[in-house]
Amino acid sequence: MPSYEKLGEYPNTSLWGKSLIVDVNKALSSIEEHINKGLDQMKNTLKFEVTTAVVVAIDEVLQKAEAANKLAKNNEIRIQNLERKIESVVNENVELKSQIRYVESRDRRCNLLFNGIPEDGTESDTVRKLKVRSVLKDKMDFSENELQNLNMSRCIRINGPKHNAHRSICVTFPNINDRKAVWNARSKLKTVPEYFVCEDYSPEMQRRRRRLYQILNVAKTKPQFKNNTSVTFDHFICFGKKYSCETLSSLPAPINPRNTSELSTANTVLFGGPNSEEHPFSNWKQLDTPLTYDGNSFPTSEHAYLFQQAKFAKDKIACTNILNSNDPADAKRYSHKIQNLDYVGWNNVKREIMKNILTIKFQDAELGQELLNSGDKSLHEAGRDRYWATGVSLGHKSALTETTWVGDSVLGQVLMEIRGQMRAKK
Repeated sequence: MPSYEKLGEYPNTSLWGKSLIVDVNKALSSIEEHINKGLDQMKNTLKFEVTTAVVVAIDEVLQKAEAANKLAKNNEIRIQNLERKIESVVNENVELKSQIRYVESRDRRCNLLFNGIPEDGTESDTVRKLKVRSVLKDKMDFSENELQNLNMSRCIRINGPKHNAHRSICVTFPNINDRKAVWNARSKLKTVPEYFVCEDYSPEMQRRRRRLYQILNVAKTKPQFKNNTSVTFDHFICFGKKYSCETLSSLPAPINPRNTSELSTANTVLFGGPNSEEHPFSNWKQLDTPLTYDGNSFPTSEHAYLFQQAKFAKDKIACTNILNSNDPADAKRYSHKIQNLDYVGWNNVKREIMKNILTIKFQDAELGQELLNSGDKSLHEAGRDRYWATGVSLGHKSALTETTWVGDSVLGQVLMEIRGQMRAKK
């Protein structure tokens, strides 16, 4: 603001006018001072309001963050509780299934299956009993007196895999001692290979026991386990400790199916053998979560592949049988009966189908990590198949000698391709 305090600057101005200019100048200075004070007050007020708003906003954010953290902790606790409940339900379900299998086995404990006895189209129960008695007498050395005292309440043909094209005869012995006597004499049939006697178990129980007996066969070859292992119903007993099919991975290392189904060197991994369904790379591996492919769910990748084979042949019966089977061995057996398969056409697409199925299989976190853990080792299935495998079984003395292989090992190639794709994504 201009100052007019120096009166000499206005020589032509009267004394009264000069006095007026001084008063106006003072008034203007006062006004300026008031304006500056007002501006300072406004600035301070604005700063306070802004600071207060920021503090309030920060406080609200902190409160929301604290509430979110508390909610997250509560959700974490709830998730942990749910996981414990789910684990408990799963364990109860496993135990319940085990009890059901045990009860069913107890119901069948008086039964024995006679296999290899010729089948007539219209045979009656009486005829079947005569056939069984003939085997007991001529092949198992039962005396006439023993046969007269032997009580068989029923003899029926049962559905299922045929032995020498004849269905098994299921014989029920009301007296458990009669059943034991026949069972103990079964070894005499070793000299007559076309006949054999086995226990009557459900298909599920047969599958489980087959897995356990495969491990038992390995254990019997090792001195420290030979006299300390056995199979009871669907449990494997090792040094007095029980193992179910669900806990086989915790067996001692020398007989652990994960180890006995693999041979490895610094550069190679071979998998296969009788315990191959315990190996993560095997198509027979029973999956914890069913594999979904082409709109259907399968317990193994073997099921998925064989179903596609049956579908390619448009064999609806084979498709249904494979889809309804739980055991890869059964699925394989049904695939041998596929009708009207165009082998040339199938051979052109089967590798791609297998790769698509296995790509889905190894999306499972645990199985995928197993594949990645193989590093840069070459992977090969040891088996007699000359396309998918090496053509040499895992137990053969030259299984690891690549120059002796007569197979193309295509399954191993597919696995290594999938491993490379998984590694590239990571």
